[in-house]
Amino acid sequence: MSERDCYHLLVYGKVQKVGFRKWTLQKAISLGIQGWVRNRPDGRVEAMVTCTEDQLKPFCRALEEGPANARVARLVVKEARPKSFRMFTEKADGPSTAEKVNDLVDELHPEYVEACQRAYDALPSECREFTKYESKPTRWRFGQIDAAAKKFGVELTYLGPKSPPNFLCKTDGNLFGMDVTRPSWVSPITEEFSNNKFLTKTVLSAQGISVPYGKVCNDLTQAHDAFDKLRGDAVVKPVFGTEAKGVTTNIKSHHGLKKAFEYAKSVSRNGPVIVEEYVKGVDIRILLIGDKIVAAYLRLPAHVVGDGIRTISELVEIKNAARATLPATQDAHLLELNISQRRLLTLQGLQPDDVPQRGKLVLLGVSPNFTDGADLVPITNQIHPDIAQMAQDAARAVDPTAFWGIDVLSEDFAAPLAEKNASICEMNSRPVGGVFRHATHGSHVPFFESLFGQTFNSGDQTIPRTENEVNVSYAPEVNDAFDKQVADAIMASSAGTKFLTPKILVKQRSAAADFYSLQQNSSAVRSALAPWRWLALRDALDANGVNVASHFPLDHTEIAWHDRATPIGRAFTIQRRHKMKTHWVEDLNRLRSLTKNYSDWEIIFQPFETDSSLEVAIVGGAVIAAAQLEYQSVRATGEESTLEQLERTLFFRRGSISLSQRQSRRELLAPDDVLPRGTLLPQPRTFARMLSVINTDVKLTEGLKSACDEILRLLPGLQTATVVFRETETGDWGVSEIRPDIDPRPFLLPDIGEPKNLAGIQAGLVLKRCQTYPIQLESLQI
Repeated sequence: MSERDCYHLLVYGKVQKVGFRKWTLQKAISLGIQGWVRNRPDGRVEAMVTCTEDQLKPFCRALEEGPANARVARLVVKEARPKSFRMFTEKADGPSTAEKVNDLVDELHPEYVEACQRAYDALPSECREFTKYESKPTRWRFGQIDAAAKKFGVELTYLGPKSPPNFLCKTDGNLFGMDVTRPSWVSPITEEFSNNKFLTKTVLSAQGISVPYGKVCNDLTQAHDAFDKLRGDAVVKPVFGTEAKGVTTNIKSHHGLKKAFEYAKSVSRNGPVIVEEYVKGVDIRILLIGDKIVAAYLRLPAHVVGDGIRTISELVEIKNAARATLPATQDAHLLELNISQRRLLTLQGLQPDDVPQRGKLVLLGVSPNFTDGADLVPITNQIHPDIAQMAQDAARAVDPTAFWGIDVLSEDFAAPLAEKNASICEMNSRPVGGVFRHATHGSHVPFFESLFGQTFNSGDQTIPRTENEVNVSYAPEVNDAFDKQVADAIMASSAGTKFLTPKILVKQRSAAADFYSLQQNSSAVRSALAPWRWLALRDALDANGVNVASHFPLDHTEIAWHDRATPIGRAFTIQRRHKMKTHWVEDLNRLRSLTKNYSDWEIIFQPFETDSSLEVAIVGGAVIAAAQLEYQSVRATGEESTLEQLERTLFFRRGSISLSQRQSRRELLAPDDVLPRGTLLPQPRTFARMLSVINTDVKLTEGLKSACDEILRLLPGLQTATVVFRETETGDWGVSEIRPDIDPRPFLLPDIGEPKNLAGIQAGLVLKRCQTYPIQLESLQI
């Protein structure tokens, strides 16, 4: 009988979730081998056996072959210290690790690995060298905006903190706003299309532009059906999403689909998910200003390239040393060799101590995002003209005036489309990659220098104002859902109109579909009116000669304010740069509650000096109505709770008005308290406004008109808003608040003056500004 020795075996490649342990167990038993087999967290299969040399050879041949769905890349066999086993068993996974195992990527498709290698091989020599700075530049990320503006004589005005930047650009008598990289003239419907991956694909496909085939799925059953129809590998991602969050590629099984679907759902907050075909190619980010290409970057996933001398671990250290010198790079953006990376190495038949041959690309990730360790390599002059033309055609198809970051999946970026497949997977109308992420190789292309240095073809960059002489025969309900009223008015006056998304209405028109966007404000405006930017916007208005309501820091230890009729003001609680909340302050109890609950926050208080406010409605970028409100006190009866009495009083004053009782309860400190008879009742915002004496027969003074004109000038792209003025004790009016929406109820139910149908006017403007896309309505999932 031959001598039995002990051996330790490690199997690399696609060897988990394919029945490899069962296969190993069966082969071992058939050969009379004792020992065990188990999965390791890094993706390898590990076995320990005792056998003779004659038994070991056929056993190793069996492991190198593997079961039908396995792909063995490497088998490592080493002698071990002698051990004895009674039989051959299948052990639990091990050894244990504290690291989180990401098993969403359980296979690397050979064609994808080859595409990455081919892309690297096609790079010129200057694009293979790391970009490395002697000292790390500071303030580069958003500082490049200031540097480019200074170079080209563009006057910048920042509205709030510079991160993320929201600013005004003034040059050659032209004024426009920017929300990071999205200009104020870009239509909200363009934003909706670019944010909605399914709509983007539908528009591009109708223009004959290549996109991955896929389906929108709301549940797992639909996802499995879509996967079966693909008859190949799949990609799963949220319909709404950015930065590759929730995206899983190279899905081959229903088991993998289930995990990927759950992952996408968790990222999208249970929103719809796309299941689409997997294009086995590298990711290219093409930046365009309008339809003109500024730069193209190859986004190679995290990797190292062998030199035939150093180990993978050593190559990672060298690359990280260079990567750490790049502007705006953080420690989280460096390469790692944790469990997830070691699993990918296992799929390639490698381990961290291996020395890859010279020029061999070793993948350490599959995400094309810089934040996940991917490289950003400029290839503007290397991409084939066919791919460049495809990106330009896509920009023209959706919006030729926007700034685009178009992501292309390409099997070979230097080959014509007739030879190698390429498809557009995403269009970003507010690109970050390649703009605020520095090139890791070669020369970085300064996007903002291109922006400020070239002449735009879109003419006047401000949103043109539209005449408001539009009549829509529609009697809106007394409801504060203004967008719903506008939608109802459009649908009542335009046959065949349906909701496509919560923001878009769509109508069939012969072979095309008309789209109307309910949200008319540009993203630059919405960003500028965010609560945490209000104080900066207020200061900008003040600097431009607009009278603004006064405010002052509130001392946390003492409230020096007289007790007066409710409400008494607004408060801003500020903790850090992007952490600010606004509060309606109905009485001193609320103010004391704020100082207690936000004791470690800065509190800014804006007092209401009188009971008068003025709400000015802006529709279509013009002032179309105004309503003056005089707050009225309500005193307790001593018999009803605060909320019950407020609701009863409001019903007798205005009739039935849709109010959220849950919100009313949340806005009141003690909604169920029965206050002593004669006590002033605290009034939340909705009650205070609708219990007021409302007068729509208001003539705006020249000062108020001038203030509104300055607001419209300062916020290009402002289409729908409510400007709230407060009257001071001296009788002047100061801007207290700008809301990017309208509550039409005061305008519909005045005590003095005629009702104003703001929803009808807005509906007419939306109909006049509709956009048409040549899409069959049947192709849309409504």
